[in-house]
Amino acid sequence: MKKKTSTASHKLPRVEDMLLISNIARHGSLTATADALEMNHATVFRRLIAMEQQWGQSLFNRNGRLYEPTAVGAMLAESGDKIISIAELAAGRVQASTSDLTGTVKLTMPIEILMYIIQPM
Repeated sequence: MKKKTSTASHKLPRVEDMLLISNIARHGSLTATADALEMNHATVFRRLIAMEQQWGQSLFNRNGRLYEPTAVGAMLAESGDKIISIAELAAGRVQASTSDLTGTVKLTMPIEILMYIIQPM
């Protein structure tokens, strides 16, 4: 029989939430985060409040408009940074694998190779 777990500590954080926390930690304010993510300031605030309620603790210390991550907030922000790095690496690999090569190829070889091996092709 499956054991029920109702505490917030057993829930996996949503990737979107970790990315938002990472951006708040990086930018230091909700306004700068909202601008960087092209989101509404109120939406960023509501999502942060919802995450703090989910986890049952503050993720940031507030000092006026400045937001400093708590220990848990810093841990989630670091994980979000890793997710961003992995996503950027994956995007770069996909782009590199799908880009077409263009340009001129110049070959230098002895005439014998050209006459007997390359030219008959």
